[in-house]
Amino acid sequence: MNISEASLQIPARQKNIHKVKLGDICSITFSKNQSDTVWSLRAVEHYSNPDKGKALSEVGRVLKHGANFTHLWPSVRELVNAFLWWLFPTMPSQPNLCPQGTKVLKQNDFLPCGSITTIMGDIIHVGRKV
Repeated sequence: MNISEASLQIPARQKNIHKVKLGDICSITFSKNQSDTVWSLRAVEHYSNPDKGKALSEVGRVLKHGANFTHLWPSVRELVNAFLWWLFPTMPSQPNLCPQGTKVLKQNDFLPCGSITTIMGDIIHVGRKV
């Protein structure tokens, strides 16, 4: 699911992705306890704190018990992201992303399973629905 129709064209061409859908993470149209996993690639960090909670509540609603939520938070090393963090200083800063990601997962009833930083500097958080 993606809020951008153009972005849906990429996964729609993949052989192992069976269904793509237009939608908003704050109001997912899937049934309760339906998904084995949810990936959020560079999305949740753009929401205000109340909307982050709403988005993660929706993720938790559609995930099966014990399923994982994986979120990729973009690197500050990318020029555009560095500019945005400079322009909007209230956005979470790179040094705080691991602790903040863990805190957000815990606040939304996910068991944090780990955080890693990729070679490009992106941070991947994984939480399990409990």
